[in-house]
Amino acid sequence: MLMNANIQMFTPRLMKLLQILVDQDDFVSVSSLAEQLSTSKRTLFREIQGCNSMLAPFSVQLVTKSGHGILLEGDSKAKSVLQTLIAESMKDTEYVDMDQRRKLLVAELLKNKSIAKLIQFAQLFKVSEATISNDLAAIESWFKDYQLDLIRKPGYGILLVGDEENVRKAMTDFVHEHMSDEQMSDFLYRYESSKDVRDYFNQQSDSSILNLLNHDILDKVMEVLKDNPISYVSNMAESSLVGLIIHLTIAIERLQNQEVIVMDEHLLTKLIQDEDFEKAKRLAEYIEDEFDLTFPDDEIAYILIHIKGAKQKDLGLPKGILTSQLQDVALRQLIHQMIVRFEQESGYALSEDNDLVEGLLTHLRPTLTRLSYQLKIRNPLLQQIQEQYPKIYAHSMASTAVLEKELNRDIPEDEIGYLALHFGAAIERYKQKEKIQMNLVMGVVCASGIGISSLLSSRLRTLFPEVKEIIPLSVDEVELRIESIDILVSTIALKQFKDYIYIHPLLLPQDVDRIKQRLAQVRLSKSSKVVKKEKSTAEVLHDLAVLNAHLQTILTSLKVQEINESNNWHRMVQEICKDMYPDVEQANYLYEQIQRREAMGTLWLDDIKLIILHTKVSMSDEPRVRFYVPNQMIQNHLNQQANVVLCMVTPTKYSKEANPLLSLISSSTLQSEELRAAIVSQDKQQMKEITEQILLDWFKTESVQRLSKT
Repeated sequence: MLMNANIQMFTPRLMKLLQILVDQDDFVSVSSLAEQLSTSKRTLFREIQGCNSMLAPFSVQLVTKSGHGILLEGDSKAKSVLQTLIAESMKDTEYVDMDQRRKLLVAELLKNKSIAKLIQFAQLFKVSEATISNDLAAIESWFKDYQLDLIRKPGYGILLVGDEENVRKAMTDFVHEHMSDEQMSDFLYRYESSKDVRDYFNQQSDSSILNLLNHDILDKVMEVLKDNPISYVSNMAESSLVGLIIHLTIAIERLQNQEVIVMDEHLLTKLIQDEDFEKAKRLAEYIEDEFDLTFPDDEIAYILIHIKGAKQKDLGLPKGILTSQLQDVALRQLIHQMIVRFEQESGYALSEDNDLVEGLLTHLRPTLTRLSYQLKIRNPLLQQIQEQYPKIYAHSMASTAVLEKELNRDIPEDEIGYLALHFGAAIERYKQKEKIQMNLVMGVVCASGIGISSLLSSRLRTLFPEVKEIIPLSVDEVELRIESIDILVSTIALKQFKDYIYIHPLLLPQDVDRIKQRLAQVRLSKSSKVVKKEKSTAEVLHDLAVLNAHLQTILTSLKVQEINESNNWHRMVQEICKDMYPDVEQANYLYEQIQRREAMGTLWLDDIKLIILHTKVSMSDEPRVRFYVPNQMIQNHLNQQANVVLCMVTPTKYSKEANPLLSLISSSTLQSEELRAAIVSQDKQQMKEITEQILLDWFKTESVQRLSKT
């Protein structure tokens, strides 16, 4: 008990110092210790003054020696006991850093409904009351931004006062501001792969900002969304999906605590009359059933605002396939006026850039809704956009005069920042029209939508002209096209892939260096193909004969057939495995491999109701490709519905020469309108014939290109 009591007297910085020294048998320099503790030498010396009296019960002491540093002196057993006690104590306190402590203090104040005393926070963060008082003064302006007041009176305590709407805005913004890209990716990975979100939060330290959210409520919210698949939720971009989940989690906890939000009456009436109000109401009903509470219309209206203002995924659909909303003539005219204004400001002719038009169409639909309902969007890249692309940002701001006139309201800087990304990408494409490129293919994955992905792709073309093709990809598309990509870069964590480069959305200098290094490696691995003399006609004919043999193998294996076992997803997959490999052991092995692969993510094309199963096996030398048409719509373990299942099995040692053929089948489910139409109509004969024709056409083109080089 004495030891534990004394441990609690140590400051967090002193415990961190002891934690460093307890593992050292020699002196550690003061400068090294100060650097590790992010403090000055003077502060460090002040920290250890008089501490040996506190260390005496542990049979250790600090020894300082000029020119050598500091040593923790004591026998190994005493050090081991001290190390254990420090580790146990530091489980609950990681608040050495002042900024981190202040962020956590904000979180505590947002969570706390009742009056709190200075001493409570001082004990929580293991600092003095004077330090907490200084912290409160420092964070007060942050609350002011949300029209929230920190009431501080001697003898009274501390209380956060303000409208419920502002409290929730502050909580939501706070979580978004402090959730890193990596945390967001982990968060969504667990959501999409049915992992227990509570496990994820249990892995976070007590000092994690994410602990502002109620973990049990969060977990149930995600379960509700997964158990009741809603198309508009499934199609949300990652940032919007996270925003909806956080909003619902906060709203439910506040409702449970009788903290009711009240919306402006005029706006509420307008939203209740909106055609999408029933969508929000249906989602609210799912939540009500799970949590046994009632959502008033005001709460449902706020859900509707999130739905209408949500950014949508870039679904990777063929150009020209747009929803009826995006075919709005008035919106296209508005975009045309914006582009003309941008051209006048910048001098770049962008009116013929279809990618720009389609990108702005996709972006502006939810943007107009957000502006109409005065819903803010968070743009974490705004400052960097303004600093790295000041001219593009200024020209984009000028182009928004068209929007301001149409809507009769100012356009927020965050919205202008997103528009700047679209215009920036168009400028880069304009500059690249005459560039000569080499035969390398790069894939670019981005969670934030078409604009950022396109801008990244365009900047990469400028920086790496030797890359023949740079392809913006959604996460789902990566799996379909990975075999044909030489280098993969991504702004989000890709759990199922190891060989990719994680980069910042605005491509920082260190990102460029890492890409250069990887390209050098790729060029080196391909050097035999580049440096060797041109192949003779006989060699090319031999290669084409080998490729043709692979083609014939795939065509022979290609089948489209009905499957009757469609009441249960797992049973149907087992039947597919038996059909692919009649041998029981091989079928069971294939089933295990598919399950293992599906645990990393399912390839599901919701718009054509197709699920793609694919894996590699070691028991076969030949690939097998088959379409299966269930006798009724099937639903998998993730509640994803499909009318057709494509199963592709590849040998682990299969020739790389044949990989483009298999990738072509996968990518055609995204790019071939004819094949997509056949899948939608479940026309078995058309599915087979169109797939065969796609493969044959590719082989003809490839043959002509190779022979033309001899």
